Amino acid sequence: MTLQDWGAIGEVVGALAVVITLIYLAKQIGQNTHAMEEARKLALAQTCQMRSDALQAMLVHAADSEYIGPIIIKLHGTRLSGGRRGAGRVD
Repeated sequence: MTLQDWGAIGEVVGALAVVITLIYLAKQIGQNTHAMEEARKLALAQTCQMRSDALQAMLVHAADSEYIGPIIIKLHGTRLSGGRRGAGRVD
């Protein structure tokens, strides 16, 4: 084999390596995109959970108040009764 033959073989091997590298990188980008989407969904779920926890803590604190607690109970009884006054009331 001559030096030109070895050079041609080297070019083919190099071109093949470039194609394999491009395929590998395309696959990695796809996996990274999927991982980023999942991380975004998780962050959104965590944000919703934190807001829900904060609202629950605020409502529990309000229900413990001597002024606001009875109002919440009255409103809750009204909602349970479908808006009818006096229904859902416990004496």
